[in-house]
Amino acid sequence: MLATAQALIGRKVDIVTSSKILAIRDASNDPNEG
Repeated sequence: MLATAQALIGRKVDIVTSSKILAIRDASNDPNEG
């Protein structure tokens, strides 16, 4: 809920996941990030 509120006001939000599949998918979407 707090992450949603922060994103709505324009702040950057980091979301941490324990899902290896999601982490691989998101990392491969933008190789310049992280």
